[in-house]
Amino acid sequence: MTPTPFWLEIKTEYIDANLDKVINYLAKEAVNPEHDAFYDETVTLLGRRAVELTDTLSEAAIWDADETADKGEALTALRMLGAALLAGAKAPAGYFFFVKTLATIVPASYIDDLTEIAVKSLSHKVEKLGFNWSDIKEVQREILAHKVITAAVFADSPAPEAWFQGKGSVRIKDGVIDLLAKNKEEAAIARLSASLEILEDVIRVQASERIQQKDEDNPEEMDRFTTDFIRDAASMRLTPMKVLKTYNSGDVLPVRFKGVDPAGNILVESVEGDHEHIEGFIPAKNPSILFYTMADFGRFFRTSDCFDAKLLSTSKKSFSLGDWFVDNVCENVVHTCENILACFKEIKKDKMVWWTEDGYPAYSDIERKPDGSNYNPSEFATIYITGCAANGYVSASVIGPSGESFSEDNSRDYCIGECVYPEETEFAAAAVLSIIDGTAIKGLTRLLFAWQRSIGQASERFRILCICRILSAMTGDSIACEYIELSCAYLKNLIAFATGRTEDIKPICPSERLADVPPVILRADVTRILQAYGVDEDSDYLSGIIHNPDANPLLVQLAKLIQSCNRIDDVYPAIKTVIKREITKFLAVETEDNTDFEEAVGPNFGVENSRQEFKTSFFFAPKNAREQNQEKTIFRSLCSFLNTQEGGTLFLGVNDSGGINGLDSDLEYIQKKVAGNYKGIDGYVRYITDRARQWFDL
Repeated sequence: MTPTPFWLEIKTEYIDANLDKVINYLAKEAVNPEHDAFYDETVTLLGRRAVELTDTLSEAAIWDADETADKGEALTALRMLGAALLAGAKAPAGYFFFVKTLATIVPASYIDDLTEIAVKSLSHKVEKLGFNWSDIKEVQREILAHKVITAAVFADSPAPEAWFQGKGSVRIKDGVIDLLAKNKEEAAIARLSASLEILEDVIRVQASERIQQKDEDNPEEMDRFTTDFIRDAASMRLTPMKVLKTYNSGDVLPVRFKGVDPAGNILVESVEGDHEHIEGFIPAKNPSILFYTMADFGRFFRTSDCFDAKLLSTSKKSFSLGDWFVDNVCENVVHTCENILACFKEIKKDKMVWWTEDGYPAYSDIERKPDGSNYNPSEFATIYITGCAANGYVSASVIGPSGESFSEDNSRDYCIGECVYPEETEFAAAAVLSIIDGTAIKGLTRLLFAWQRSIGQASERFRILCICRILSAMTGDSIACEYIELSCAYLKNLIAFATGRTEDIKPICPSERLADVPPVILRADVTRILQAYGVDEDSDYLSGIIHNPDANPLLVQLAKLIQSCNRIDDVYPAIKTVIKREITKFLAVETEDNTDFEEAVGPNFGVENSRQEFKTSFFFAPKNAREQNQEKTIFRSLCSFLNTQEGGTLFLGVNDSGGINGLDSDLEYIQKKVAGNYKGIDGYVRYITDRARQWFDL
């Protein structure tokens, strides 16, 4: 690989500014057996950007899942992470965050399957991504989701055991994610039972006391159990996760170059996985070595170059190049008994000082040119290397003037490059037991929180929120933890209303840091309206909302329903029951969407029967369908209709519940993937008609 010229400052922001070009370039290079000079550098840069991106996604405000997501930003993040995965760039938990991001921009019908795949990627090696470069060049969301769901392949055996340890522990073992209030050593000898299992027991809470079976769907009991678990985990005694070797002051160890800070200090980190990780610096004011200053090393080291450095202080984490550079110059760069081009610099202590084209100084006796004249500074000559002492003193003799020349910068670049470890060097690896980064745990919290919104059963949704509470508490994510607690309180209020326990509805009281968050404000208002149920048939509070032209339409609709129930009172109990059922149905809609209820419901085709059938797509079969050939399934259904006297209708773009999910994904697919003039809705109809002729010969 040709090194990037030192004057080019490589920044991860360039990936964002040139994403389309980067993806097209990597896609083109991916099929070449020999990559061009800048391929590796691009992949490294993309990997660094992907790591930054996963950090950002893991720290995003958890209430973003409750508001309309910025689909543009999510799509950009998806493409970056997808490109990093396809190029093989190193980004821990990259596939997890890719699938998590995909789940934010597709219809709710895909979220269950994508959540399962994302969680599985934390415990199993991904052997086949399920998508390719064309899917990232121009993302067709539902098609990409379908590919990931149906084509991603995981290793049969789970990944090695891994742990996260914070205010509680997360253990991934045998494909299962366990949450424990104990550290690794204590958990190994404790008698624990599982509670709050979700995702078919893939995620579960392990505690000394489990929730009794009769209380497993009781929100109050789940809430109590969760609170006790978080309290116990907060007092957990941290213990070392791995037995790592330690470094002492004076040790020489391999380090990796990370850059230069504004003060000119060289930033480094240790690279041996079986030792403690140290991030430190080489002071800019270190004495020069063989005419090299620290600024020279800062200029000519490349990101990820590895070399030996002496640890000066374990407390200050300061390093020195020590004798490393001199030793490596003597061993790898200086070749005695060879002629080499050199530039005359000066006379020092009765010796001529020459700067060689290989980047080190050499010393010769004072000699004249063949014509008797003296050599002048900056003149070039050929010299003969006669020896090299252990301290880096190189002796030479002058052969004669030369008409050739070289760049001193290039010679310094070459000399430093020859002294670093080869790229393929393998350093001591860490133990098999690995550490789960807190970034992945925070990302998991946000994934599960978004997923619970698509769950229809209140108790299951509450169970997932309890898991989210525990995870956020473990990582010390206090704002997320408080927000999830408010979400639990709100869900309990909805359950209390639906089950006729209006006296159990409690006000939503956020702290100052969440008081201005829109979903929190909305939940507090909904709760206050529910508390007005059965209290006052002419409530000023309800009337104020109903007649306020600036009020949220959702709140207005809810206030009208509550006021109607209050006015009917017990005179018309049957009608009141119908209205209350409507309120409960209304509250089952995701209230955080700020959508008017009547618009949210939309038209409905009822239920499937002998004369009507629903299919969401002409091309894509549901994952659990016995027959994955969707076209075959559709025409078999039509054939059944043709074989009856009554006939029938098959609706495309309608889900099993009779709701409309639309034909966007089919229209995108036919435009991008189907040959011929089948564009738009008219082309879609022609395509189906043409396929019908193929099946029925009519």
